[in-house]
Amino acid sequence: MYKLLSINASDFSELSNHLSLPFDPVNVGKVLSSAASPDVASVLIEYPYVDKDYRSTYYNFYSKKGRFYGRQCVRLHFFTQGIDLAENFKLQPSDDTVLSEHYLGFMVLRPTWSWTIGRTAISPKFLKSFSGHVMLAQHKVHLLGKRINIAGFPWMQQHTDIAVCAHVACWSILRYYSERFSGHREYLIHDITQMASQHDPGGLLPSRGLNVGQATRILAEGGVYPDIYNKTNLGESFLRYLYAYIESGFPVFAAMNGRRHAITIIGHGPVNAPAPKPGANAGDVQYSWDSICTLVAVDDNWMPYRGLPDKPPNEYGVGAIDMFVVPLPDKIYLPAESVERHALSMLKTPPFGLDFSFVTQPVVRYLLTTSSTMQKWALENEDQFPPTLLAALMDLPLPRFIWMVEIGNLTTWGKGRCNLRFVFDATASAQEKMVFVLLHDASLAVVHDRSSGKQTVSKIPLVQPGCTTNRSIDMPLFDSNLHSF
Repeated sequence: MYKLLSINASDFSELSNHLSLPFDPVNVGKVLSSAASPDVASVLIEYPYVDKDYRSTYYNFYSKKGRFYGRQCVRLHFFTQGIDLAENFKLQPSDDTVLSEHYLGFMVLRPTWSWTIGRTAISPKFLKSFSGHVMLAQHKVHLLGKRINIAGFPWMQQHTDIAVCAHVACWSILRYYSERFSGHREYLIHDITQMASQHDPGGLLPSRGLNVGQATRILAEGGVYPDIYNKTNLGESFLRYLYAYIESGFPVFAAMNGRRHAITIIGHGPVNAPAPKPGANAGDVQYSWDSICTLVAVDDNWMPYRGLPDKPPNEYGVGAIDMFVVPLPDKIYLPAESVERHALSMLKTPPFGLDFSFVTQPVVRYLLTTSSTMQKWALENEDQFPPTLLAALMDLPLPRFIWMVEIGNLTTWGKGRCNLRFVFDATASAQEKMVFVLLHDASLAVVHDRSSGKQTVSKIPLVQPGCTTNRSIDMPLFDSNLHSF
């Protein structure tokens, strides 16, 4: 059955006339009405729909219960204005646009009577008043003979019995990886619940929650390499490290409110204009994190892309995060805290005769990326780099992953540009001293070929002989792996 409904975005109560009670349409309607943008104009109901995640729990848990639970799900598809469903079930725009331009995503409803919202992938454009930068994966949707892609972050409500908030957070991270990277397999919510146990119980058991250690084990078994950060040990640098991984495009499992709740951090809010810190002296370091006031989370208790403002620890905000786990790909061994330590040490005492004195109000940002992504970006901006620096970035043997450190004067940073760029080998060990592959100031680049097995460096001039040193060299900031809305 397919039914196209015209919807007022502030009132989804019409769903109750078309969905049966096991799907809890009244509460689903309230959730959608509170979050939907005025751009949401129609909903296509698809029933029956076979959802792999729900079926994995149905056969291993719900089918064994005394109460009847159905096997079939409903899938809701959300569109903007201008969509028609003909009598022959041909779905098409009423204008000259393509269907994907009107598509805002989908939501699966489970017949579990309560907490029925299952696997969901919607665009941030679905939400009213959303503004920020988030990581998204392309989800393939097959609908009435058409294939549509939707960029969203996977989300669902917890089941409250076999799967709770921490299960859902782990599931969303691993599903994001499988949708975005072809080398990662798909894990269903049933898989997540079994991976949390040190032994296979032979079926699904009711769960009262997971601790951070169990979540770490799930992520490790899911093919990533989790690293744990505890606020108690790190103080104010804790959120800087979290932000660095978010900018790098890695979703973060976060425990908050005394580790009683788990969410997934997937981005941040708008970036404020940089300003000097009160009481700051010349040479005092600021961080790009200082211009951020909101993190963006996927929380099973709320619709996705929920903002976490900078509030006191006892409220729902960034201050309530106690610990986070970042799931990294293989070949990333240099942690964020070592990157910051090396960068600040070099900035304070420039090595190899470099001169950073012209950066009097430094703002620092560091993030992970692949060397191929960095080189592609550098070529796209080649006219904004000194030619010899660009040549060094392209010719230098690099590992797959690198840490890029960008440093700029406060005024330069406000224009979206930086004055210095350090490149660190992400496969380096935290105890190493020469983790860099490239450093530079306004007139000189220092290159360290780590693949040669030598500790020697090469020096490359950035200005032509006879030219005046460009003391105001500036380059564009590297594009993060986040999508902006």
